[in-house]
Amino acid sequence: MRPNHLQDILHNTEQLTFYLPDVVEKLLSLYEEVYNKYIKEQVDSGLSFERLAHQWIQQIYIILSNNYKEIKNNEKASFYYKKISDYGFNEKERLEFSIKHYQYKIGYKIMDNDFNNIKPIFNKLNEIYIVYEEKFNECHPSYMNWLIFEDLIYLCYWSDTEYQRAYRILRNDILKNKDKISEGIFNLFNTIGLIKGKEFDVKNNIGYSEYSELKIYVLKHINAVLEKALEIQSPLLIKKIEKTTKIQENNLISEFEQFQKSFRSNNILILGQDTTERDRLTSIKKCLAQMGYEGIIIKELRDETEVQSIEHKVSLYAHICRFVIVENSTVSGHIDELKICEINKIITVILQQEGYGATYMQEDYSYEHRYIEKFLYSNNEKICEVIRKAVEWANIFIEERKSNYQNMYPWREFN
Repeated sequence: MRPNHLQDILHNTEQLTFYLPDVVEKLLSLYEEVYNKYIKEQVDSGLSFERLAHQWIQQIYIILSNNYKEIKNNEKASFYYKKISDYGFNEKERLEFSIKHYQYKIGYKIMDNDFNNIKPIFNKLNEIYIVYEEKFNECHPSYMNWLIFEDLIYLCYWSDTEYQRAYRILRNDILKNKDKISEGIFNLFNTIGLIKGKEFDVKNNIGYSEYSELKIYVLKHINAVLEKALEIQSPLLIKKIEKTTKIQENNLISEFEQFQKSFRSNNILILGQDTTERDRLTSIKKCLAQMGYEGIIIKELRDETEVQSIEHKVSLYAHICRFVIVENSTVSGHIDELKICEINKIITVILQQEGYGATYMQEDYSYEHRYIEKFLYSNNEKICEVIRKAVEWANIFIEERKSNYQNMYPWREFN
C-alpha cells in the first residue's frame, strides 16, 4: 500500500467519525486491521506519520467513548476508554484512561444491579490509583470520591450483622476526607442523611426487614452518586476532551464554510408557481444547466428541521445561493418569497412573460432597488436567451457589490 494512500484512509476515516460515528464504529475492525498491518511497516521505512496515525486512531476512540458517555451507555464507554488507554502517548495518559475504563465498568455493573462482581473491579481501580500516586507523587483527583463510593456500595450488600461496621467506615471516610470530596457528592451524601447518620441510627439487633428497607433507601441514591462520581475529570482528561471538541468544532466550521462557498458559487435559487406552472421553473433550470449553473427549485429541497417554516426555508437558501430567479408570470406564494428577497437585499432576477404578471403591488421593486432587475421574455423558446442576459447582469452586480463591501469593511478576509 502506498504511504499517501494509507495516510488518506486513516485520516479521512478519523474525520468521518466527527460526523458519522455509528458508521465508523462498524468499520472499526477493518481500520484497526489496516493500522496494525501497515503502520509499523511504514515506520520502519523511515516515514514520519506514525505519531499522527497513532493520534487518529486514539481520536476515534475518544469520540466514540464521548458519544456513549452522553447516552449513558457505560459498558460501551468503558470499552472505548480501555482502547484509548492502550493507545496512550505516555504513562500518565495510559493510567488516566485506565481509571476511566474501570470507573465506567463499575458504572455498568451498577446499572445492571450486578453488585456481586464489583469488588474485583474496585480492586483493579485501587491498584491503578496506587501506581498513579507512586509514579507522580500525587493522589489522583477522583480517588477520594471513589473511595467513598466504594464504601457506599459495600453498604448495599453487606449482611445485617456487618452493616453497622460498614456504615461506620463510610461515615468516617466521609468526615475525614470531606475537603477532598467533590461538592456535588458531599451535598448528595448530606441530603440523603449519610453524614449526620439520622437515617441509619440502627441497633445491633436490627431485623432483616428493617435492614432491607435501609438497603433499598441507599440503592435508590446509588445512581445519583455514580453520576456525580463519573463527572470528576482530571486536568489531563479535560484538556484531551476539550482538544477533541475543539477539533470537531473547527471541522464543522470549516466544512460549513466550504459548503457555503461552493453553494454560493454555483447554485441559483428558483422561485415561482411550483404546482400548476412547474414546467416554467423546470425550463429555467435547464437553461441554467447549459450555462454551468445548478438551478435549485425550492420545493425540491427537503425541509431542514421540523420547526422550520416555509419562509425560513426560502430565506435560508436565498442567502446562501449565488442569486435568486423569481418566475413572476402567474400568481402564487412566490409573492411573499419575493418580498423576503426585497427586505433582505438579495440579488434577484424577476423573470416574467410579456403580457403576464403576478401582481402590481411589487411592480416598483426593480425601479426602487438596484439589486432587483426585471427581464421579460416572449415565449418559452427564447427564454434561455433572456436568462443568459439575466445571469450576466447578476454576475456584474455580484462583483460590484463584492468590491464595494471589501472597501467598506477592510477587516474582512476572503479567499
